[in-house]
Amino acid sequence: MASPSHPHGCFTFIIQVLVNLIQVKYQGQPESPFDTHPFTTFISIFSLLLYCFLALLDHLFVSLITLRPPCPCARVLIRSLMTLAASLSVASLASFLFRGSFCFLAYLVPFVLLSCLHLHGLIRQLHGWVRRQILLIFMDRLRSHRRHSRRLAQPPLPRTITNMQIMLT
Repeated sequence: MASPSHPHGCFTFIIQVLVNLIQVKYQGQPESPFDTHPFTTFISIFSLLLYCFLALLDHLFVSLITLRPPCPCARVLIRSLMTLAASLSVASLASFLFRGSFCFLAYLVPFVLLSCLHLHGLIRQLHGWVRRQILLIFMDRLRSHRRHSRRLAQPPLPRTITNMQIMLT
């Protein structure tokens, strides 16, 4: 099992807590919520299996980095899909606890948090791009200024009388 500070460990902990809470809430009832809500159960199990598959793929990708040069966009895509699958699984399990008018909150909260994480990543990428562009413009202007100042530089002062006579003519 992963450590509690690792995202896999946190996800495992959340899933265990949600399943236990569902068992406590529906204890003593004739039917299981997993039987009465088959679509939500399907979404939960499918997203959990998708998360497991993507975690395996991420692990294989990390171990293959030594064999081939890494592709950062593929790893980011895998991690994003893992986060999406984990939040969908947590949301569908949490919806069993919030039946009724608050059911949509179980799906809304994880996706808002996920959107904020992706927005934060996009802002960081945009900040890096803008910073590089500003530095490139600054370096280009500095080079242009150096070239221009060399062309306009005054000739050195004459060192001999002959040079002075040539300059005066």
